Amino acid sequence: MKHRCKHRERAETATGRTEHAGLPLLGLLACLLLALGLTVGLTACQPTQPGGEETSREESPSDLPGTNDPGTDIPGTDVPGTDESGTQEVPSDTAKPSETGYDTDESDSQPTESGSQEQPAESETAKEDLYHPGDASEYEGLMIAMVYGTGKKNTDASISHGFIQLYNAREEAMSLNGVSLYYKSDDAKPYEQLVFPDTAIIPGNGYFLIRANSPAGYDESMAILSVEDYDLAWDVYIDNKEVRLVLAPSGWAISAQDDITGFDDAISVFYASETYKYSVMAVDDLSKDKVAVRTALTPYSGYHTVKLSEAATAELNRLRTVTSIDMVNPLIGSRLNEVYFSQPAGIYESTVNLQLSAGDGYTIYYTIDGSDPTTSSSRRKYQAAISLASSASLPWGTTIKTWASM
Repeated sequence: MKHRCKHRERAETATGRTEHAGLPLLGLLACLLLALGLTVGLTACQPTQPGGEETSREESPSDLPGTNDPGTDIPGTDVPGTDESGTQEVPSDTAKPSETGYDTDESDSQPTESGSQEQPAESETAKEDLYHPGDASEYEGLMIAMVYGTGKKNTDASISHGFIQLYNAREEAMSLNGVSLYYKSDDAKPYEQLVFPDTAIIPGNGYFLIRANSPAGYDESMAILSVEDYDLAWDVYIDNKEVRLVLAPSGWAISAQDDITGFDDAISVFYASETYKYSVMAVDDLSKDKVAVRTALTPYSGYHTVKLSEAATAELNRLRTVTSIDMVNPLIGSRLNEVYFSQPAGIYESTVNLQLSAGDGYTIYYTIDGSDPTTSSSRRKYQAAISLASSASLPWGTTIKTWASM
């Protein structure tokens, strides 16, 4: 940038010498103030070379904060950059000083040390606001509690439909209006979005069940758990190995390559892959025979998997899905050769007739003294219902252990 300043100077072209005519005291003070305000090395006037040609020097924009438009004559008695009234002039076609650097009217770029313009980096907060709108803290306590995927072609899956069960850890009910569930099966596919309807409500300390599709031609005889009742149907096939789920405010833009386990501004996330990932929100062994379960119904708990074909009845009962109106889906049956009790464990105030059953071809043995029915000499062979009356006379109460053998 060429900066030229004329202070009523008189050039003697014959000698190449510049003499300043007597500057008024006010002009000298103005130049002094100007010099003090400028970066070291900036001169107010350039000497005239022999022949009357004026020299010029390129100045870095960072050396010229607050200077006038290049080529503008500045009277020696005026402070550069002001008019006669003392009001600062900012020409629209020149660079404007700012608190952070040297702004131009064409962009927000900043000058570098070399004088080139560098575009400012977009802040992380601005990116989050742009791609992740909404405030997840409004839904604190809402979480993904259980996930199961059948895949699209597994007609022998352990449950007929894929599903996602949500849980609300708050005491009060929560509206799901403004919330979406984002899903994809692997990094090669885009996310699909489920927007909850305005009427969707999850009760306090309660559940909300989303049921996905069932594989065409599914063999119902393979089912261990049922998903007959549900709150919302979703027309997707949840994969049985690769699952990415994000529960977040509606309107999010999620890239296929985003690491969702790092989304600390989401409501809840779940990640499943055959490739191990170091995160409590991830599992690496999901399958058509395994369901992912939140280890504890707390916001920062991770997940573990349960192999359904090897789960006993008591554990399967804990995995039964529940809707928002407390409809509990039934257990179809364990694949284990185990003894089934007609009454659950508990304390009873009256006599109980306990019936035991096992698969065809099995014989049941039991004890009532706490010993192991596989080896105990006091074991009894089950033949009819067992009448359980008062156990006050026994030091440990009535304890029934059973064993079935071929």
